[in-house]
Amino acid sequence: MKKILTCMFSLALVMSLFSLAMALGRRGNQPAQLTYQLVVEGSLPGAWSTVSFSGDRPAMLAAQKSVQFLTSSGQVLSRLERGQNTIVFLSKKGNFVGIQELSDSDQRLESPSALTFTLYDGQGKKRWSLSRSLGIDTPMPSFYLSNLGMLVMVEPLEGILSFYDQAGSLVQKTSLFPKTLAEMERPVACAFSEDGTYFVVNALKHYARPGTELSPRERGHSYLILFDDQGTEMWRRELAHEVSMAVEISSDGKAIVAGGHSVKGLNAVERSTHLYDLDGNLQHTYEFPFRYADFSSDGRFLLLGQKNSIHLVETQTGQLLWEHLLPSKAGQIRALDLSPNGQLALVELAPGRYHGPQFVYQSPQILLFDEEGHQVWEKTFPEERFLQPLAKFLDENSRFLLAFDKRYLIYAHNQ
Repeated sequence: MKKILTCMFSLALVMSLFSLAMALGRRGNQPAQLTYQLVVEGSLPGAWSTVSFSGDRPAMLAAQKSVQFLTSSGQVLSRLERGQNTIVFLSKKGNFVGIQELSDSDQRLESPSALTFTLYDGQGKKRWSLSRSLGIDTPMPSFYLSNLGMLVMVEPLEGILSFYDQAGSLVQKTSLFPKTLAEMERPVACAFSEDGTYFVVNALKHYARPGTELSPRERGHSYLILFDDQGTEMWRRELAHEVSMAVEISSDGKAIVAGGHSVKGLNAVERSTHLYDLDGNLQHTYEFPFRYADFSSDGRFLLLGQKNSIHLVETQTGQLLWEHLLPSKAGQIRALDLSPNGQLALVELAPGRYHGPQFVYQSPQILLFDEEGHQVWEKTFPEERFLQPLAKFLDENSRFLLAFDKRYLIYAHNQ
């Protein structure tokens, strides 16, 4: 009996040691957590709506009553008074700033309003401006700036795109679809490539017909359309969607991603994302939507996000490298960024709610993932709040920037 008990004890000990070894082996396979430290902290005025950075410092700051252009030392280079009915637009790099101002908005239901768009460079120097009359009940146009200072004005109901060069001269005006009196078009999402060479549109044709039950956001025919910087259409592809959603293009235009969905019945929606190359060839289709997208600098990797899900794609093969469903208790994704070499993914999560007329995000959580999808860093900022999210890498892997309501932070990797 004693021998039997001794054997049983020895077997249990061996099994325990084996389990411990397996656990240690699994732990050893886990990536080491990265260590980041705060290296720069600067102040912001609070309740800002738009901010751009040049290196470590704010270069342009749009607050409630003014737009300020700043030197590298933080001194005010120039200041523009901002009216109540203004919207600030940025190029992707923030080196060009556009300010849209609408006058006489209170009487807009009774008479047309004057719309003015003015382009400034990163130092606040005025480049040019254009004005137009906005008719009664006419939707506001959208403006898209390239990093080279070119502009595309998009008129939503008519589906008209106007291309302007760096001097403010109209070089091309084009309609996305043939016009009829009974049907409408709507460019839903647009983007310039970072090199300024290409402009891509995810548009919805026949999205509504007057006198029918379809609303402006209901079904139509979704199209992905690519233009060069002179407004010449290069190609268009019809997508298998009834509703267009988001679009993004890589720095050199060699990879394009577009998303949308179709209504298949009561509470039945099919969402998908499509990856195309520069020649309009479909590379891959994914059965998930996206709202946020960012390419690596060479366009090889693509990070996609929607609500609480993130996905990393290798664009040359279309392979889905990894994906995560993030915990909803931290809120939804508000910003994401991929490091230039594609080795780190930065994600900002935050809950939000209305405070008076403003929708405010608060208690953001920042997550970092490596190229294999392992979470390697996490930090929550329970005291912070903001109106507009800003979280991005400043260089390859070592530093990233976070901007909140009253301060901005730069973290660096401890080598």
